[in-house]
Amino acid sequence: VTFRDISIKPTSPFATAILFNDVVEHVTIDHCYFYTPNPNGNPLLRTHEAYLSGFTLKYSKIEGGDGGAGFDATPQQVIFIPEIDSIYYNEFVDQRVSALFLSTDGSILVEGNKVSSTIAHEIFNGIIVDGNNGTVIKNVVQAISYGIDVGGCNNVVANNFITVSELSGNQVSIGLQVSICSGTSILHNSILVKNPRAESLGLSIGSADGNATVKNNIVMIDGTGRPMWILG
Repeated sequence: VTFRDISIKPTSPFATAILFNDVVEHVTIDHCYFYTPNPNGNPLLRTHEAYLSGFTLKYSKIEGGDGGAGFDATPQQVIFIPEIDSIYYNEFVDQRVSALFLSTDGSILVEGNKVSSTIAHEIFNGIIVDGNNGTVIKNVVQAISYGIDVGGCNNVVANNFITVSELSGNQVSIGLQVSICSGTSILHNSILVKNPRAESLGLSIGSADGNATVKNNIVMIDGTGRPMWILG
């Protein structure tokens, strides 16, 4: 199934543009527009007890909502897609809590997406990916709490541009966080963190085991935080 050049604008407070349920295979969303003026409703794209295989979201704009893409209405707005193919060159605008949260059993490509929000909550997260053998590259993220957060093993996180800004100091900010990173490569990312909190971090690496590669990243801290934190 392919959705192409379609605009969907739910009007009810907790409406979802597309809800995936049960077993859904080989779905492509291409050059579509999804919008809701309600910042507190469900994610515009979400799953409910669903298994998605061969899913592609590309060249689309997702605007408004509590989350851009999510699973049910959990606090973190999770979209669960095993064996997903790719989410690339989409624009996520004005989500309140998170733009994109992916938890996947298979490899995933997250490339060239843009994330920004003028209505964000102070814990707003940009892109969160939890899975193995994924590729997170060339994304441009403006966030408040977390810019990009990647968990799992054997992932590639490269050439992303991340700006995290929380000038009030109410929340800690982390530009790029990578956890459980056996075999993960963190390469050529540019990170700027603006936050007066000393606990704020540019690059946070957790559970490193010696197989992770960190190379040619640029990290700038505008505040009193730390450019890098590694937890062995």
